[in-house]
Amino acid sequence: MERSLFDGLRQCNSSWRVKQIYRSGFDLLSEDNRLIYFHTGKLLHAPFGAIVHLPIDNWIKDICLREADEFYYEGHCFYRQGGQECCINFDSVSLVDLKRKSSVEFLSKDSLLHLIQGLASEIFKSGKFDGMAGAINLLENLSPGLLATPSFPISSWGRHSLCKLRKLSQHVNRGDVNNAFFDVWEELVGLGPGLTPAGDDFLVGFLAVHKFFSSSLGEFLKHERCKNKLRRKAESTTGIVAFQFLAFALEGIFSETLYAVFDELILEIYYKGQTLYTKGRGKERKQTEYFLTRGHSSGADTLTGTVFGLWTML
Repeated sequence: MERSLFDGLRQCNSSWRVKQIYRSGFDLLSEDNRLIYFHTGKLLHAPFGAIVHLPIDNWIKDICLREADEFYYEGHCFYRQGGQECCINFDSVSLVDLKRKSSVEFLSKDSLLHLIQGLASEIFKSGKFDGMAGAINLLENLSPGLLATPSFPISSWGRHSLCKLRKLSQHVNRGDVNNAFFDVWEELVGLGPGLTPAGDDFLVGFLAVHKFFSSSLGEFLKHERCKNKLRRKAESTTGIVAFQFLAFALEGIFSETLYAVFDELILEIYYKGQTLYTKGRGKERKQTEYFLTRGHSSGADTLTGTVFGLWTML
């Protein structure tokens, strides 16, 4: 569990309630719409998540957890208000650094091309084209010969986003991000159906690249005035879960599973003097394949944003 979540809890005096119980977890929602997702697993799938070490079914049964149960936070624990005594204790939860930077400070054009082509190939193989993945075709149009994959099938959501993504990519690529980024952000937030709409997933992946590799856009997004403006637009446009992902992304905080993908990408490149060169062509990308299984199309949409983010750094 990431340290900033504890910091946020200490500043939040509101009560919390169980919003929903899932097969693999449950979530708590505060009065001011902060969300924490508890689940069983080895990796944190959300920047606002915590891992419960016992199987969720047994854990919920043992404490008789029900939807709409109310809790309050005190002294590193959640306590249920009224009814049967229940305590969610964070002491046994390991902290994970979910605000990280790449150990590689510079990516050569060859390395960027390798990563773009590798990720695009994995997205194509996943066959998840219901969201934004088909929009990767746009990059072939912007940079002929860029992709080694066949043409991507494109959904109505992907087709609807093309003009927006063209504007976003070209402005960021040129370093002209002030007004253009705000405009496209507003157009993409909330685009598509689902708990985390395709446009929101795309933006998380796009921001992740620029934050992780400390680009000029990543530096621009450190300004509080900028972050607050983007945060307000997202909060009024999309759902609670998607807003949480975007709010953390603006702070440079991402899921552990997305960092696992980035770590896998970094393993494909060596640093030698001022030149980066690639290795491991043809090797399996297990973390990337796993990430692509997330949600209906969320994994593919997030990595599509990552591909576009890498292209804007060429």
